Amino acid sequence: MPMMTASASARREPYHGVTNERPLNPSEQTHWLTSGGNLRAVAIGYYNSLGGYTIGQVFPSYDLTQTQPSAAHFIDGTVVFKLLFAEYVPSRIQAPDPLAHAPRWFVQVPANSAAPPIEVRLLQVDVAVKDDHFSSTTGWVFATYAYDERLWPAEGNGWRRLTPIGMQWGNDPTVTGTAITTLQESWINPDMPPAFRDHVGRAGRLIGPVDNPRSSCLSCHSTAQVDMAQTGNVTGMFATQAIPPTACSTPMAWFRNLPSGPSGGTAFGRLPGGNCPVDVATTGLTSLDYSLQLQVGVISVFGFQNPNPCASHAQAHYAATNAMALRRNQEQLRQPPGREQQFLRELPAQSQRVQITRDGRLLREEIPPQHRR
Repeated sequence: MPMMTASASARREPYHGVTNERPLNPSEQTHWLTSGGNLRAVAIGYYNSLGGYTIGQVFPSYDLTQTQPSAAHFIDGTVVFKLLFAEYVPSRIQAPDPLAHAPRWFVQVPANSAAPPIEVRLLQVDVAVKDDHFSSTTGWVFATYAYDERLWPAEGNGWRRLTPIGMQWGNDPTVTGTAITTLQESWINPDMPPAFRDHVGRAGRLIGPVDNPRSSCLSCHSTAQVDMAQTGNVTGMFATQAIPPTACSTPMAWFRNLPSGPSGGTAFGRLPGGNCPVDVATTGLTSLDYSLQLQVGVISVFGFQNPNPCASHAQAHYAATNAMALRRNQEQLRQPPGREQQFLRELPAQSQRVQITRDGRLLREEIPPQHRR
């Protein structure tokens, strides 16, 4: 994701490109973590070509002034997945170790280039699919997987030792309580890895081990929006919070089904002064179609007003490419209009062709006489 930096002004982590995630809280992970301070979590996301197309519409140029948040309309069939890793500190883990044979990376602490690399291990994989069959609810289907040590050693590939935590395609807006209950728009796997079994969202909605239990996957992502009238004001650009405040009088505002279809998503609303109730009016807000990564990228540009660190390199590349295209156009324009024009394609001699054009339109290709057999 362009401009999705590790903090307000720092560059991405250099080894794997990860960014910070919500830290692991031992009080929420009592089955496997001992008490003490939080452990770091980092992640990196990947998009298929359909998702990449939409990102390219939002960030069409190295010139960040051309960024278009209103183009955030993900296409049916977009797939996003995110790898989340937890800081691995053996002395903080109660047996049996749920990450004993998990894939590991060594990463630099984001935003702290002076710190030595730390070991992190795969904990969670999130998947999101844009599916217009669900456009009347949220338009997205989310799934969360956790690393499952029970699959070792039968499964030799650590990246395949994943068991689903569950799936979610709506926020169950009619379920207003907090007690775990039967849901209609989520499925929770009863056989998830034991270490993470009790960590669920509000009323049992879907979350992963890293996520906040006051929320759910779709609930949190429904807040992906920006207020472009607040350029230069980071808090104002978010316009709300991703998680309901602890003492909020209207927490169910975070569990509405905000539709998303081919024309994009629905903005969440505002949390005036950071206090409930939520103002659900969307005037002046731009939905980013459930993409919190796009939100971070856009606010990096317009809120923090960070520069593009690759701008000079990109400018040189595009300048060279555009110069070549300009020379080709000038060659065509120098030919008299209305006459057949011949241009020799720059190919090896044995495969050269002459393009016969008229007024810039290709009529046919012919083999030059000297290469005819």
